Amino acid sequence: MMRAKSNRIIVTAFSYLMMTLLALIIMIPLFWMLSTSLKGRWDIFTWPPQWIPETFHWENYKEAFTLYPLGRFMLNTAFLAVVNVLFGLFTVPLVAYGFARLRFPGKNTLFLIVLGTMMIPARAVHEDHAAGSRRSGQNRWRGYLGNSL
Repeated sequence: MMRAKSNRIIVTAFSYLMMTLLALIIMIPLFWMLSTSLKGRWDIFTWPPQWIPETFHWENYKEAFTLYPLGRFMLNTAFLAVVNVLFGLFTVPLVAYGFARLRFPGKNTLFLIVLGTMMIPARAVHEDHAAGSRRSGQNRWRGYLGNSL
């Protein structure tokens, strides 16, 4: 009994250690991106690479926000995310209920079509909607929201 408990503790500790190591490995590009954003232009290509810059160039962020409308880009992204989530919260339960509880002719075929469209990469669908709305002169938001609407 005591041996099984100690084995379980060892397995759990090992699992947490492996998950922590994997999380750190996955975060390396994020750390590098932050480090690079705080370096001067001349420090980016130094060899060997420095993880922590000698001087932090916070003016890089000021310059980026003055050259490009990054605040507007962030608001657009937040708006699209909120609309897509709210639309999904409304429609997904309705569709799931229909497939789970209701019986109707062609249900299996329609379910396969829905599953098939879910397997198309979202990026491909998104580009198609956005390009189509730009070509037709329609509201650009409709193209970007087309994935969820």
